[in-house]
Amino acid sequence: MPTSVRVLIDQLIMPHEDGLPSLVVVDDYRQRQDFLKEMIAEAHIHGITLVSFDDAKALEKQAPSTSADDNQALAFLVNAGQAVPFGEWLDTHRDRLRAWGRFTLVFVLRTELASLLRSAPAFFSLVKARIVENLDACPPTIAPEEVTHALAQMTIQTGMTPSDYARAWQADKISDTFQHNYWFHLAQLQSGAIDE
Repeated sequence: MPTSVRVLIDQLIMPHEDGLPSLVVVDDYRQRQDFLKEMIAEAHIHGITLVSFDDAKALEKQAPSTSADDNQALAFLVNAGQAVPFGEWLDTHRDRLRAWGRFTLVFVLRTELASLLRSAPAFFSLVKARIVENLDACPPTIAPEEVTHALAQMTIQTGMTPSDYARAWQADKISDTFQHNYWFHLAQLQSGAIDE
């Protein structure tokens, strides 16, 4: 299992993951908030918007409004005393999560884990090998705004989208300079599915 936020997000965006959910066990609300903040920033680098939900009652209306096709991912924040309603909802909707998000993260307090899993046996069968504990926060090395700005400059100067640029680089159609190498890595990060 991944040991840092960056590694977890990098694994979740891979095409072979196909939107499978992961369960992130946290010790307290502060740790959850720190992880969520880092995951939002890391996902943004890959062009993914991480949408969070912390109200089990509102999930029925809110979650279906997201879309994996729109590069959105889901983060469910299970508060103390909410494990059973969240678990029941996750059990009922587990097969739809892939359509609603590129990936799904369920944050649960360690003290609520047993209640969540008892109330969601079908969901647990999906995540039993994907329970993440003892994760380290790891801020992105490049600020999301810097990535966005650099890729906008690349597009202006080359006339290529990040995906097109990465493909052209891989086909040796772009000279190997420091600037081009930098743009390639940023383009590859944003497009996510391009092989080196």
